Amino acid sequence: MNILLSGFIALVILDAGTCNKKTDCIDKSKIDTTLACTREYLPVCGCDSVTYSNKCEAEKQGVTAYTEGACKTK
Repeated sequence: MNILLSGFIALVILDAGTCNKKTDCIDKSKIDTTLACTREYLPVCGCDSVTYSNKCEAEKQGVTAYTEGACKTK
């Protein structure tokens, strides 16, 4: 019983230390809605699981990390 309880407490502590990718991947200080981006469609998948039409559009929204290509649907 003590081992089970200790394991549960360790999991709770470890889980509390993990980051929330959807909120941590947006840097609010970098959001610039006045930034002019081209209209070319070269999609990127933001760390917030949103597909942006290009890198500029992602960066305009403060996205700090992205991969080339549209996000995969679940």
